[in-house]
Amino acid sequence: MNSKKDLIQRTIQVINSMAHSDLTPKRREEIAQQADLPETTTWRILKSLEKQGWAVRNPKDHTWTLGSPLIKLAHAYRRYTLNQMSSIQSDYESVAGESLSHD
Repeated sequence: MNSKKDLIQRTIQVINSMAHSDLTPKRREEIAQQADLPETTTWRILKSLEKQGWAVRNPKDHTWTLGSPLIKLAHAYRRYTLNQMSSIQSDYESVAGESLSHD
């Protein structure tokens, strides 16, 4: 794997680790362990994500959480999938003549 792809994969591992467990703030060591990465690599990735606002560090307890741009992205995806589901439901109801709701 080339170094750019490797860096992207590691960054995704860090983001996935941070998003795990209902977005509970995590210490760098915990993120590194869950991402299966060295702590120094995790630290560099977290600092890069922080510069972009994608990760936020709490200086009091040294924990990290996802930043608002990633949260906004997740909400946009949720809205998109809900709209898609609504469209599928409408299409089904017009073709089948019955509702998918559990009323």
